[in-house]
Amino acid sequence: RVEELTLAEPLVLPEPGDSNAHIRLQVTVGAPDESGRCEVAVYSQQEDGQETWTCHATGVLGGASDQDGADTASGPTSALAQWPVPGAERVELDGLYDRLAGQGLGYGPAFQGLRELWRKDGVGYGLVRLPEGVAPGGFGVHPALLDAALHTFAALRSTEEAVILPFEWSDAELRSTGPGELRVRVELDAAQTSARVLAADPAGNVVVSGTLALREATREQIRGSRSARHLYRVAFTPARALREVPHDDLWVLGGSGDLARALGAEAVPDLAVALAGLGEDELPPARIVVDATGTAPGGGVVDAESAREAAATVLTQVQCVVAEPRLAGAEMVWVTRGAVGDGAYDLVHAPVWGVVRAARTEYGERSVRLVDLDAGAVDAELLERAVAVAGEPEIALRDGRILVARLTRADQPDQPETPRFDPEGTVLITGGTGELGRQLATHLVREHGVRHLTLTSR
Repeated sequence: RVEELTLAEPLVLPEPGDSNAHIRLQVTVGAPDESGRCEVAVYSQQEDGQETWTCHATGVLGGASDQDGADTASGPTSALAQWPVPGAERVELDGLYDRLAGQGLGYGPAFQGLRELWRKDGVGYGLVRLPEGVAPGGFGVHPALLDAALHTFAALRSTEEAVILPFEWSDAELRSTGPGELRVRVELDAAQTSARVLAADPAGNVVVSGTLALREATREQIRGSRSARHLYRVAFTPARALREVPHDDLWVLGGSGDLARALGAEAVPDLAVALAGLGEDELPPARIVVDATGTAPGGGVVDAESAREAAATVLTQVQCVVAEPRLAGAEMVWVTRGAVGDGAYDLVHAPVWGVVRAARTEYGERSVRLVDLDAGAVDAELLERAVAVAGEPEIALRDGRILVARLTRADQPDQPETPRFDPEGTVLITGGTGELGRQLATHLVREHGVRHLTLTSR
């Protein structure tokens, strides 16, 4: 069972016949945690070792579902036992793969497996089949067959401007193996950004099920992914599944008391004083929330001294936690407001994130987390959930949603226009008497028609 699998980077295969282009593949599987879940990642590198390793996918593997097989007897599964689905309207597929190739997605003969597509009540039904000569054996589900099942999204939603691509799997299960043909049911959500996928064999038995997050990609973005590599940024994105571990015993350190009231927790003005006041048989709480939601200065003016004081306060708090043996197993959660992400406005408390990140790196055995609120009144229920989330070190609450930090591809800047030079003007090259300066002068004359140059030394 795959709880989550995020597809970060396509694996571009060498051109056919290029005997020198070999690719190393690496799949890492981490040790299982107490619930049996383990992290997995897929990497590649050119065999010549000239390039760094590229991460193509990351995810979490889990055990079998508690309700394994619960939806195999009725509902959409039984609907796939009849083909075509009664009452469905046929969707023409003529030119589908030619259109996808024009958008930068070229599929070889083995992967052009979508044979039929039907639609009923907003739900898509596809029939995918392996071509003759391609045996399904050796795989749980043949990769070409599974990929063809996802072409239903491209056929249903793609336009000439953009194509729909799978981005993140969640709660995916393989229930049987070895079919050469699949009947696929895809149901998009209202926003058409995710879909529930169900694939069955010709008898209607479930083979694969799961949920997919989808993204649009233009031809320029698809082609750009083949050349622009290793350019990523941290962005806050919706989480598909969150594991929450609530704690009734909480301290809220510092602040005005609003967070303590929202969480129904005890407000603690000073951590050292609170720890000193504990009795011999008393233990500190398992989770301490630190209120760093100070008021940001108005007018866009940032007081550098205030920012230094905020960072120094966090450093003192971290040092206090590390020095106290009774807090060895406690989780620390720093809460800020508007300190990170697009549109951040509290630049005084933005350095708090840097200090806490550094502490988390130095003390990897401790649970140290960050939560950033948006403007407006505190949503007590949402804040309580965010504080209880496990395994997500950085969270942002935006518009009533819990977002988690992920590495996402950075948008490529537009290519600058080729500079144009006035043929009657003069170009000044400082440092122009050296080797590079002379080469630049030659380039300007030959490629840009420059006729007047002044070369000076540095």
